[in-house]
Amino acid sequence: MGVHDGDRWRQDELPTYDLRAAATDANPDPRGSAQAAGPGEPMRQIGRYPVTQPLTEQQIAEKLQTLNGWKRNDLEGQPGIMKVFATGDFLSGLAFVTRVAVLAEKANHHPDVVLTYPKVSVRLTTHDAAGLTAKDFELAGQIDTLKP
Repeated sequence: MGVHDGDRWRQDELPTYDLRAAATDANPDPRGSAQAAGPGEPMRQIGRYPVTQPLTEQQIAEKLQTLNGWKRNDLEGQPGIMKVFATGDFLSGLAFVTRVAVLAEKANHHPDVVLTYPKVSVRLTTHDAAGLTAKDFELAGQIDTLKP
């Protein structure tokens, strides 16, 4: 951890992680194996989190139908889904963003969030998979349970 020293953080006490030290004879790649699975299935492990393959266009269309108000939103070649939530005022929007952040941390899946009075835009994509995965749709469903 860094140490707060007046107006700045001292970086000298921050822990470091050496990927080379995490490698073993059984697994020379510390990021995990690159064993491909079917679409939407775990492909490899980075640290303790699995990376999944992107869903097919048909799977994406089917999953979008199960969500309320989420739309396809591809940005700079990166597939995504997006929903705009009406929050009414700035503080309600900020509280909603905080609740989304708690869900995102629990899922270890972090959306792009834009807070503008009187709405919050949430965009989901799986950067590691360069596409949409089941994680995006699971988190979208959880976000829908929150009251904006």
